[in-house]
Amino acid sequence: MLNSKIWILLALALPLVGCVVTSKPLTHTQRVDSISTELDNLFAEQEPVSGAITVAEAIARAIKYNLDHRVTLMKHAVALRHLDVARLDLLPQLAVSAGYFDRSNESGAASQSLLTGELSLEPSTSQERQRDVADLTIAWNVLDFGVSYATAKQRHDEISIVEERRRKVVQNIVQDVIDAYWRAWSAQELLPEMDKLVQDTEETIEQSRALADKGAQNKKQALRYQRNLLEIRSQLWASRERMALAKISLSRLMNLSSGADFRLADPGDLNPPSSLSTPLNELEHSALFDHPDLREQDYRLRVTRLDVRKAMLRMLPGIEIDFGTRYDSNKFLFNNDWSDLGLKISLNLLNVFGGLYQKKFHEARFELAKTRRIALSMAVLARVRLAAQRYALARQRYNAMADLARVDDLLLRMELSNNQTQTKFDVIQARAVAVSTKIRKHLSYVETQKALARVFNSIGTDPVPEGIQSRDLEHLSKAVEEQWNRLTLKHLETAAPDFAPTMDLAIRVPTRVTIASAPRRAETAAVPSTNTQGHVKTAASTGTGTPPRAETAAVPSTNTQWRVKAAASTGTGTPRRVEAAAVSSTTAQGRVETAASPRASTRRRIKAAAVPSIKTQHNKNVQTWRYQRRHPRETDAVRSGPF
Repeated sequence: MLNSKIWILLALALPLVGCVVTSKPLTHTQRVDSISTELDNLFAEQEPVSGAITVAEAIARAIKYNLDHRVTLMKHAVALRHLDVARLDLLPQLAVSAGYFDRSNESGAASQSLLTGELSLEPSTSQERQRDVADLTIAWNVLDFGVSYATAKQRHDEISIVEERRRKVVQNIVQDVIDAYWRAWSAQELLPEMDKLVQDTEETIEQSRALADKGAQNKKQALRYQRNLLEIRSQLWASRERMALAKISLSRLMNLSSGADFRLADPGDLNPPSSLSTPLNELEHSALFDHPDLREQDYRLRVTRLDVRKAMLRMLPGIEIDFGTRYDSNKFLFNNDWSDLGLKISLNLLNVFGGLYQKKFHEARFELAKTRRIALSMAVLARVRLAAQRYALARQRYNAMADLARVDDLLLRMELSNNQTQTKFDVIQARAVAVSTKIRKHLSYVETQKALARVFNSIGTDPVPEGIQSRDLEHLSKAVEEQWNRLTLKHLETAAPDFAPTMDLAIRVPTRVTIASAPRRAETAAVPSTNTQGHVKTAASTGTGTPPRAETAAVPSTNTQWRVKAAASTGTGTPRRVEAAAVSSTTAQGRVETAASPRASTRRRIKAAAVPSIKTQHNKNVQTWRYQRRHPRETDAVRSGPF
């Protein structure tokens, strides 16, 4: 009796224990240990970087070590485990039980006659106070088997859905790697030149301030020059900041430390890929066949269709078959062990009416999935055409930037060779224009590579062929390179690219301009800003009697619409003329004219106007030009400074 009371008290006190459970926050030591372990796991089991990283190696590292890709792989593993669980539901239920019973008193009973109401037997018992029981039962429900079979097929389709999502993640990672790689490579090539230009600009600013403080320069004019130099420096800093972040993005994609020191392989000449050779309708067909989003929707249609079948199965009656063997140690039993077999049919009438609504609901979901599949197909087709159009525009933009870079490079060489009229400010300005154009040329090349990767991404091509099981980085890099070459050979023209320069820039630039008797006139302007329009004219006499003339205009602006005409004729006494014009939409317009006479007895006359920056207003330029026209001697004194 005492034992029974103890068990009752324990049974009543056990639920109360759950009410006093509390959670303790993590301690400082635990958090430090967790961070240390996490940092070790971030870059664990990665092959170290040896040598310059190529594009193929960067893609291979991203595929193998990128954390987003690892998450999708873990999701795929979870889906496989979910399928294993669903397969177990197909098996019949197998239940094994064993127990021990102990009564506090005897189990007895008496019988009463239903006719006379008198006791027919004395109180008796047929069960012991302590006894052991055990049984083994197998039960199989036909209805549950059908539902579980449909569920297992859904889990298998969900594995395929996760696989398509993994393909999409890999394709997006490859596209991001190509973009970040070429931006980082451009930064690697241009940042030293930009840093040197920034250093020279800062030195020139300090020299101008020192001369202005000593009174050797007109202070107002010196401040104007300093402002233009500061504007150049700020633009260089902005460009440097954008380019310097590309290496960090590439490190994150390859799962390298942000401070990791690595170099990127030199690809040689910046030759963008050729134009697309595959017709758009074939690209669209490939996208409809291989794109991971569409294939995922196909599997989702199958999953939704199976939901409709499961709703219909649940309306059917259930048939349950069970078989069991049992044991009881009760000594009053004639047979202490026996077996039994049962068959039971059951039907829940409420499930019949509820199943009709469930069936209509899943049919509506199926129609929604079909409509979504059609809408997604239209979006994929549009994405393919947009990607192809962007690739064509990117190649044209690179063509324009390449021609503009050649013009600015020639202007810089002319400025450096013009020892009579050049100043330090003019040289820095010309260098800034050349660097700015070179940056945009590199960025346009980046856009062509990114646009080509977007084309391959839009049609759903995989960066690694199917069946590649190698986890070695070298073999994976080789497989990526072979796959990329295979794609370019399949979808790009193999002939010579059609982005050749559209003008002849075979201009011979001498190291020093010499003039015998013909007058020389030079009008030069260069604008190192984005929204500025400049006009540059250069004329040089290199012969006797007939002065050839070269007129060049170049504007280093964004979204530039350019038109170049080149005409050259050779012969004695025949003028040679090269015209280049570039027009851009700008917010400020400026012009600098400089005229110089090569004769010793001729007084030099210079007309100079401050070079406009991004926020310079046109009326200030006009006032400055008029002032310098009226005071040429003061202008000459200013020009004799460090600029």
